[in-house]
Order: sequence, then C-alpha cells, then structure tokens
Amino acid sequence: MRAWRSSLVGSGVLAAVLAVAWAVALLGAPLAVLVRNTPGLEGWAQRLLPSPPVRLVVLPTAGDAAETGALYLPVGSASRPGVLLVNGTEVPQGWRDPDIERFARSLAELGNAVYVPDLPGLKDTRLSARALPALAADIAWLHASGYARGGRVVLLGVCVGASLALIAAAEPANRGAVASVIGLDPYASLADVLRAATTGMGPNAAGRLAPFAMAAWVQADVARAVAAPLVGSAPSRQRVLQALARSSPLDPLRGYTAPPSAALSASGRAWWRLLGNRDPARFAALLAALPAPTRQALNAFSPLGVVQQIQAPVLLVAPEVDFAFPAGDATALQQANPSRVQLIRSAALDHVTPSFSPGQLAGYWQLLHFAIQGSRLLA
Repeated sequence: MRAWRSSLVGSGVLAAVLAVAWAVALLGAPLAVLVRNTPGLEGWAQRLLPSPPVRLVVLPTAGDAAETGALYLPVGSASRPGVLLVNGTEVPQGWRDPDIERFARSLAELGNAVYVPDLPGLKDTRLSARALPALAADIAWLHASGYARGGRVVLLGVCVGASLALIAAAEPANRGAVASVIGLDPYASLADVLRAATTGMGPNAAGRLAPFAMAAWVQADVARAVAAPLVGSAPSRQRVLQALARSSPLDPLRGYTAPPSAALSASGRAWWRLLGNRDPARFAALLAALPAPTRQALNAFSPLGVVQQIQAPVLLVAPEVDFAFPAGDATALQQANPSRVQLIRSAALDHVTPSFSPGQLAGYWQLLHFAIQGSRLLA
C-alpha cells in the first residue's frame, strides 16, 4: 500500500511537471523565467527549455568604485529596456549568489541587458546611507550606457531591494530613466518591520494590527541591518551586535531584554530598549525616543512615504502568508498609489522564492500572472 501511494504521488508530480513543460511551450517567455527560478523545476527547465547564450561582464559600479556589478548581455544587441536588479540585505554574496545569477541570466536570455550592482552595505547585511545615492548613480549609468533600448531602465527589486527600488523610482532625478518597477515582497515601513520583529504584531492585509510570526533569522537580520548602522558610536554599535551574537538563533533578540548598559551611548540605549520590548502598546513611545536623525533615516528607507510620487507603472507580488514582512505593508503600498501600483498575491510564493506542487496550482497561476504582467513591462 505504501509503495502504491508513493508511486501515485510520483506520477502526480511527473504529470504536473509535464503540464508545466506543455504550458511553457504555449505561454513562452514569462513561464520560462518562472520555471527556471522555481526550486525543483529548474532541472527540468534546463533540460526542456533552450538556453540562449549570455555574456557576463564584471565591472566597478558607478555608484561606488569599491563595489562591483555583474552585467549580463544577450548575444547580439539588447532589444528591450535594461533591467537593474536590486538585491536585498539577505544576499551576502551579492550578484555572486547562485539564485541571483540564475534569475539574472533567465532575464537576459529574453533579450534584456541585466545589471546587478552591489550596493554599499547590503552584502554586510546592513542598510547604509550610501546605498540610495549609489543606486541613483547606477540607474543613471545604465540609462546612458547604450545597453538599454531608448535608455529605458526597469528596476527589479527583491525583498529589501524592492523597497529601495520604489524609493529610487520616486526620486525626481531618476524619473526620466525609470520606465517601470517590478518588486518581489517589499516592505513599506521600517517601523512596521521593527514592530513585527520585536512585538510579534504587524498590519494585516486589511491594515489592522494582528499577530505576525516573523522568522527568527529575519529578526536577526532586522537588528543587524537596521539598528546596528544607526546606533551611533562604534563602541555602542559593537555592544549591540555582541548582544545579537550571544542570543540563541531561535530567539535572536533575547539579549536585549536585559537592562541596557550605562556604557552605551544615548542612541544605543534607545535602540536596546526598542529591540528588547515585547509590548505592542509601548512600541510607539520607544520609537519616538530614538534620536531625530535616526528616525529620519528610518523614514528615508521606508517607501510608503514616497510611493505616491512614483509616476512609472509598478508591479508587486507578495505571499499570502509571509514570514518576513507583515501582509499589510504590500497592501499599503498599493493603496497609496492605486493608479500606478498593481499588487498580486500568491500562496505559491515563499517570501521571494516560487514554490510548486500539484496542490499549489492556483497560487502558481498567480505567479504566472505576475510573470506575464512583468514581461509586458519589459516589452
């Protein structure tokens, strides 16, 4: 009986994979990109789908000469807008990450020139004040490079990178270059992210505060990416990071529940209290207690405050159930600029990674809808 059930399940998976291959033949490029980047299907895609040659050029970025970027060029001239792929802070290898490389290549195989620059700080899992100016310079470079048809640049952001792409698209100096924005699971407000990480509460899809279970590794990344760079003095920053390192990976913010040391700077003590707080009712007061420059920096990295200024079309996709960002963040971005921002939700999206099984066909169809809409923005 057990062997029969195993055979039946295996036959179901095989049938689903064959159905996907048939659909790729009918639907072409959008589904090809989706399948190539779906774990479990990428091997089938490699065997069943043609892979046009792509040339890789590594060069210093315009935004920061100390950083490098990967430029993927289809053989022959690019016939579409250039794509600038913006990574998040959860990709410490930057453009060298195998998943990022596969994603960039799959887009370049469609005839796009795809540029993946490393932004200052992101490979070290932190938000740097230099990241946004560097991104603006990278956009200007791709716009003027001749690799993008008509100088049109599509910003394609992943996770934190999607939020940075939205902020960049809202900047008046970038509007002439940015043709559209495509984002996978962005956050809207760093305050929402911090509240979810510390108190387990965040806005749901209806915009009301509700319980939210953030993955422990995301909690650690939030403390490392957001708090540490903004603490102030180097000694205080080191103590904040040491408390993170001493905590259990299953409860990474536990070290902050102890009273803050008097050796910390005033900014460090304020961050310590915020990271150690578990009471949702106290969060707003603790956030307000952060130094004004720190709160300004949090706002500068929060696209919700500027998304209504974006004039280019925006396409976002977010999971129905997420472990990284509260569901209400993607909803808030769409509602802030409904004439420009389209939001698609999918149960087959694991944060920014597609997943596929016979039971996820409806969710996978939503991802295909996202891929089809995205391909139109690249046309």
